[in-house]
Amino acid sequence: MKFNEASGKLENIRIYNSKNRTFTNGSIVWEEGIITQIIPGGDGNEGTLIPGYIDVHTHGRAGIDFDSATCAEVLEVCKAYAACGVTSLVPTIASAPLEQMMQAVREIKKAAATPHEGADIPAIHLEGRWLNLKKRGAHAPNLIAPLSIEELEAFVAEIYPLVPYITLAAEMDGGDEFVKRALELGAVLSLGHTEADYDEALRLFNLGISSVTHLYNAMTGLHHRDPGCVGAALFSDVYTELICDGFHIHPRMIKFTVDNKDRDRVVLITDSMMGAGCPDGDYFIAGLPVHVVGGHAVGEDGTICGSTLDMHTSLMNVSDFTGLPLEACVPFVTENPARLLGLDRGSLHVGARADFVLLDDAKKIKQINIA
Repeated sequence: MKFNEASGKLENIRIYNSKNRTFTNGSIVWEEGIITQIIPGGDGNEGTLIPGYIDVHTHGRAGIDFDSATCAEVLEVCKAYAACGVTSLVPTIASAPLEQMMQAVREIKKAAATPHEGADIPAIHLEGRWLNLKKRGAHAPNLIAPLSIEELEAFVAEIYPLVPYITLAAEMDGGDEFVKRALELGAVLSLGHTEADYDEALRLFNLGISSVTHLYNAMTGLHHRDPGCVGAALFSDVYTELICDGFHIHPRMIKFTVDNKDRDRVVLITDSMMGAGCPDGDYFIAGLPVHVVGGHAVGEDGTICGSTLDMHTSLMNVSDFTGLPLEACVPFVTENPARLLGLDRGSLHVGARADFVLLDDAKKIKQINIA
């Protein structure tokens, strides 16, 4: 399967219209990676075209972990992501020794700057070190660190010109100063692995944190007398990452979330680890042993350690779990994550990047293109 066709044309397809969130029969033409024409007409029998998927939170797949991946391995795994419909990939680095995390950033950044087949890399997600020990999840306790503006500045300088997307427990000491400096540096911030309660979470959102990391997981939960960080996320305008594998979050809670949250703020993620796309067996995430059994990734203590999900399955799942048609769910994997990170992609229109996924009648991936 080819991923990077600089120019081409697809005819007689159903094309997703991001503005109207409907499908219209037509043809699409792209030249040098840019959509130049969308022509109405035809019978739509050749497939359904939607924008390419954007995964803003993933630790790896196909046997590769971004914490330890070389540039060559990152380039290789970009093709594995593209085969699942991901045209924009945000490699996510979990807690590790400081220099290892820095080296991971360097290898990913080098890969992003190298012409390659497969998913484009517009950003890097740091989900590590600056977390609350009480909500560490799969992160090793000895690798959790206090908030450090010095470290923040070093990471952002290393990530630039890619977008820095940072998960942090901003309720910790120095959180306000850290948030202020991160925003000055152009980082996008997500509250996660946090003990922040409802009021504190709202206060942190007002400071400029714009997302929550894997809603429901590793944060204070929803209770009728104590809404917690989950309640703050649901009842505010921040973006909410959701893992739709039916394991991290019960399908009925996915429906509850989508029914009660502004749908322009729902962002599907995989949070996948290196065992994604591989058989059941023993793997690791950021150096910690992980057992994949029945497609579920768990640590030695039974803690969920990422997923084996892919973005196409996630999109199909959220439609099944909520009962919503595909066209209502497409923004969750395209324009919403693009807007979260300030990326100029995620929709199909003249002048846009020619990043798209073509589905067949069974909603299976038929063709992928990346500008």
